[in-house]
Amino acid sequence: MSQDIVLCEQCDAVHRWRPLASSEVARCRRCGAVIARGHRLSVSGLLALTVAAGVMLAVAVSTPVMTLQLRGDESAAGQAGSASRGFSTSISTIRTGGPSG
Repeated sequence: MSQDIVLCEQCDAVHRWRPLASSEVARCRRCGAVIARGHRLSVSGLLALTVAAGVMLAVAVSTPVMTLQLRGDESAAGQAGSASRGFSTSISTIRTGGPSG
């Protein structure tokens, strides 16, 4: 029964819930506030956005985040490698400052 009702966030009026079409807007009968909107995307549209987000996540994870160059040696790491190197490297091995003479 609790899933068949919806409350207005503005005036706390109780309304019965029903599924909405893509262009419908549910408004409170008491104050006129928008309670819910119908989904504008179909299931296939939501699936396409989810797949695109997964592809973008894979690209972001595989792209190097950090590249270090020191005296001709280069080291690049992605997100997982950067985190593991940051935790495994002790502070004493990190040197800041100019070149040693």
